[in-house]
Amino acid sequence: MTLLNGLCGKRSVKLWSDSLYVGLGDNADEFYGSKAFAGLDWPFAAAFAAINGNPKQLICDMGNAKPANLLDLLACATTAAENYQGDTIRMLIAAYEERPRLFLISSEQMPLGYSTPFQPVEVDHYADGALAVPAGRMAVKRGYNVKRMRTVAKQLAETPEEPRLGLGMRHWIGGDIQEITVDADGIKVDTIAHYVDGVDVGEMVKG
Repeated sequence: MTLLNGLCGKRSVKLWSDSLYVGLGDNADEFYGSKAFAGLDWPFAAAFAAINGNPKQLICDMGNAKPANLLDLLACATTAAENYQGDTIRMLIAAYEERPRLFLISSEQMPLGYSTPFQPVEVDHYADGALAVPAGRMAVKRGYNVKRMRTVAKQLAETPEEPRLGLGMRHWIGGDIQEITVDADGIKVDTIAHYVDGVDVGEMVKG
């Protein structure tokens, strides 16, 4: 499980991502690295969740494509996802082109009509796994906003889970919890927490 959440507002679009990688099978080591990247020439960012494969290749493929606009970005992101040498891949694309936009691309058939495989679909929000935590269930009833998305991210990082992979109960979200804002002025990345084994040690790290 990876933190892969997004929210599109009237003036900006935000992504939330974490930085904990967990190896599968015989390679069950933990390590840290970004699961998001940003455009250099115009305001866009992407975050991803993947099982197996090499996420760096995904970033390189999209970077080398040098998308000049939103249509280019969605096309190269779709191609990168189709070429990804792993079991599954999901991406959230946040972009500002005249207005904020948020898109989901998945290699899987998504529930609730979100997306068919490798077909970008525009959404106003996406919160992977949010129903597993109280803040997510509240947001479904009352609506998503930035404050609730932040709380969902933190509660997911604090909640151990046993996924379908059968790898046992553990924390699958951790490291830097990043909030990425894309708007007309560009891109801003804030680290809102830093988790180790479900504990926010951000204040300890800052100190």
